[in-house]
Amino acid sequence: MKNQPVLGELQDIKAKVIRLDTYNLTAEVRRENGKLVKMNLEPKDFETIRYKASQNTVVTFTGRPILRLGARTRYKEFEAHSVSLGRKE
Repeated sequence: MKNQPVLGELQDIKAKVIRLDTYNLTAEVRRENGKLVKMNLEPKDFETIRYKASQNTVVTFTGRPILRLGARTRYKEFEAHSVSLGRKE
């Protein structure tokens, strides 16, 4: 059971998009605390970020962190259910 994914509680994350992966529909983001997180996105949300967000746009992701059993409580993946574009920095 070690490293099996478990979804955490619903939460919002504000972050800037660093890299997009068009094959896997993921975005790598840098949180306000400097940590990197991989966001698993729905196709419509991926398209929103890909075509409407600029490089310095802060995006709010709503979803659940993907925790791994047996790992530390920190997470590096997030399953986003919705996104909203915010301010530009």
